[in-house]
Amino acid sequence: MLRIIESFGCKNIERSLFIGITFYQSNPASQQEHITRRKYFTRSCALSDRISRIYSDSLEETVKNLLQSLGKLNRPYLTAVEEKLLRVLELDSPAHY
Repeated sequence: MLRIIESFGCKNIERSLFIGITFYQSNPASQQEHITRRKYFTRSCALSDRISRIYSDSLEETVKNLLQSLGKLNRPYLTAVEEKLLRVLELDSPAHY
């Protein structure tokens, strides 16, 4: 028997796409898989939220391209260099002031 465990969502940098996630569990053995997926999507949404807070049409083209590239990553984490780049952009963004 399947049952809904939880659902949540986040937006991409264009703020137009809502990603809804619902987890189902058929037996207790799948609980670890649920926890792993939950961590993955939570980290993905946190990264998407960070990027969305600083993204705007008024940014320089290079900065927009970098943020778009980071938003399209197929992993829920940043490398050390990617993290440094995003932190610099966060500190320099008007949303930080």
